[in-house]
Amino acid sequence: MKKHIIYSLILLAALFTAAISGCSKNLATGDYSVDHYSLVRSAVYTQRELINIGLNSEFQTGSQRQTLLLHSYCDLIDRRTIYAANQPQGCSQLQAKNRSCISQFHRCLKNCQLRSQDCRRCEQPAIACSSEELM
Repeated sequence: MKKHIIYSLILLAALFTAAISGCSKNLATGDYSVDHYSLVRSAVYTQRELINIGLNSEFQTGSQRQTLLLHSYCDLIDRRTIYAANQPQGCSQLQAKNRSCISQFHRCLKNCQLRSQDCRRCEQPAIACSSEELM
C-alpha cells in the first residue's frame, strides 16, 4: 500500500514538473497569445484588405503593407483561424521573431471599426515593429 502511494506521488511530481517546464518554455518564447475575438476580427480585416490589394491594379506589389497583411494571413492560418489548403509562398518567410509583431497587430484590430479606415492605424506600428525585428 505504501509503495502505491509513493509511486503515485512520484508520478504526480513528474507531471507537475513537466507542466511547469512546458509553461516556462512558452513564456520564454514571447507573448504570442491572442484572444479568439481579436483573431476573427483580424481575419476579416486581413482577408478584405488583401482582396482590395489584389483588385487594385495600381497597387505596388511587395510593399510593406502587403507584406504585413500576408504575414498576418499566414499567422492566422497557423493559428487555425483561417483555413487554406495551400499556404502562399510568403508564409515560409514568417519568422518566429515577427510573430510578436503580428500578435500585437491582431490585438490592435480588436479595438477599431472594421467598416472604416480606422483599422489602418494598427498597420504602421506593426510594420515598424517588424522592421525593427529584422535588424
